[in-house]
Amino acid sequence: MPWFIVEVTDDNDNEERFAIEADSENEAEHKGVERFRRMYPSSDPWLIDLPSRVSVPPTIEATAIHETGHAVCAFVLGFVVNGVSVWEEENGLYRGNMSSNAYEKPYQHGIVLAAGAAAEKHMYGAYDDSSCFSDRMNIDTLGVGLTWDEAFQEAQKIVEANWEAVLKFAKVLQERQIIVNAMPALDEIVEYVPDQGE
Repeated sequence: MPWFIVEVTDDNDNEERFAIEADSENEAEHKGVERFRRMYPSSDPWLIDLPSRVSVPPTIEATAIHETGHAVCAFVLGFVVNGVSVWEEENGLYRGNMSSNAYEKPYQHGIVLAAGAAAEKHMYGAYDDSSCFSDRMNIDTLGVGLTWDEAFQEAQKIVEANWEAVLKFAKVLQERQIIVNAMPALDEIVEYVPDQGE
C-alpha cells in the first residue's frame, strides 16, 4: 500500500503534517483530516495541498537506511562516527541524525551528506526529496565547488560497495533507535575502503 504526506490546517493556525498509508489520495485525505480532528476536536480542518504520494515510505526502516548511509560513508572516508539515531514524531513521521567529524573536510563532508539519499535510492529505487532537502542545501554552503550530482555519484559508489554493511547497521539502528559510539560496530561490519587519493 502506498504512503502519502497529508498537510492539514484550520482557521486557528493549527497545522499538522501526517504520514498516511492508504490505497488512494482520497483515502489519505480522509484519514489525514480525521486524525487532525482528533487532535483539534473543535476545529474545521482543510488540506493545505493535495496529498502527495512518496516514493520512499516514511518508516523507521527508511529513516534507518538513510542515516546508516551517512554513517557508513563517513566511516569509509575515515571520519569518526560519534552516534546515529532515529525517532518517531507525533505526526507519524520519522527523523534521524548522524553525528561525525566529517565537517572537518568539506569536500568529503559533501559526499557524506549525499550518502543518505544514495542509500534510499539503492534500497527503494528512488530517494525522498523532502528527507534530503537539508542535505542538498548543506552541500551548497560548503564552498568547495561540489554539486549535489557529483556528491551523490561518489556516495553511491561507497554505499553500493558496502551495501551489506548498510543493511546490517540499519537493522541494529531500527531495533535500538540510538547507537552511541558507532565506531566498533562499523569497524566490525564495513570491509571496503576506497582509494583515498583525493
